[in-house]
Amino acid sequence: MRLRTFLMALALMILLGGCTLVQKKEYRYEKITYKYPQWDETTRQKVASRRVEIGMTDEMVLAALGEPEFITREGDGVKWSYARYETIGESVRKIPVYFIYLKDRVVVKIEGNRDDLDYL
Repeated sequence: MRLRTFLMALALMILLGGCTLVQKKEYRYEKITYKYPQWDETTRQKVASRRVEIGMTDEMVLAALGEPEFITREGDGVKWSYARYETIGESVRKIPVYFIYLKDRVVVKIEGNRDDLDYL
């Protein structure tokens, strides 16, 4: 009996958790649509899903991922580095894992794995 109750509670938590993710995604899309009505539907969907692609502007990257942890000059462009956080003992370290290269404020190259970011 306890196992059955536990499994039912677990299933309910998973169901409600899934609804929350969908609601957050829908809210994020609505917020981006309101703030950037000039962007096409496909771009708004990508930004709401926190996906960055070559050809996007720096404004789109900021809307998708937020401010980078580090910005460095790379030749005639810039490299934005996004990091995950690792706790070692009592200290927290930022480890760059996702890199966006921009030239003239447009994404020209992407390296790393977006899924390694903790906050997405």
